[in-house]
Formats: sequence, C-alpha cells, structure tokens
Amino acid sequence: MTINAPAAILLVLYELAGEEQGVPRRRRCLEPEARSANITKDIIPRMSTRSQTAGGLVRERRLAHGLTQARLALRAGTTQAAISRIERGEVSPTFATLAGLLAALGEEPAVEARRMIGEPDEAHLTASLARSPEERLELAISWNELAGDVALAGREARRP
Repeated sequence: MTINAPAAILLVLYELAGEEQGVPRRRRCLEPEARSANITKDIIPRMSTRSQTAGGLVRERRLAHGLTQARLALRAGTTQAAISRIERGEVSPTFATLAGLLAALGEEPAVEARRMIGEPDEAHLTASLARSPEERLELAISWNELAGDVALAGREARRP
C-alpha cells in the first residue's frame, strides 16, 4: 500500500473547502459507534485501555477524527479494504505505511525506547553461553520451525 501524503493534504483542503468530489458535503462521516456516543467522553477512554497494535492505533485515531475507513482511504490514497485489513490485524503495516496513514489524519507517530523493567535472567544467559554456536543455531532453528507450525495451525483453524 502506498501513501501519498501531498494528495492527502490536498484532500483535506478540498474537504475544508467543501469541494471534495463524490461525497456530499452534508454527509457526516462518523462510524455508527461514533454517531451514538460522545467521542471524547465515551470512545477514546475505552480505546486507550486496549493493548496498542498498529491497527488499533489507526482505528483509534480514525474514530477520534470522526472518519470512516473509506474517507481515510481516500485521504491516504489507498482502498477501504486495505484500511480494514490493517485495523483488524490481518496485515501488519510497515512503519512508513503507519506514518502515512497518521499523516492523512494530520498526526505523526512517536516512537521511543525504554529500558526493560527487571534484570536479565542470569541462569538463561549462562546456559546459552555454555552451548556451542552450532547448538545455539540448532536451537534457534527448532524454535523458528515451532513458530511456523503454530502460525500454520492458526491459519488453518481460521479457515471456514
């Protein structure tokens, strides 16, 4: 998915000027959930307590701005289906895609790194260092294979 930030800015300007093509100016672009609730008081606090994923962040910010998936897609130069897949967690967007979607909403991402809480597991580190490089590689490959088997089982379980 490609995000065209200059086009998104122009679309925002068209919306503000009431010149957007294809969407009547009088139509409210709130999701059904947002129409029946006060966005600031009811929706945002509930969403802030959810675990943050890229899709959750996009949905949270889109609803905060009162936009539909179709309207965000129009601003971002992509499709409504792509926005839906991101919000449902079916695809994990790159940082550039996430930044582009947020830019279409007039926001920018903020990333920070913090020291992890707690100390490293000394017993695990000692056991790891006691293994030869070949043993560590074999163990890493077996974990990778296990992760692949789990992912495959998950995909098969979701099939109708």
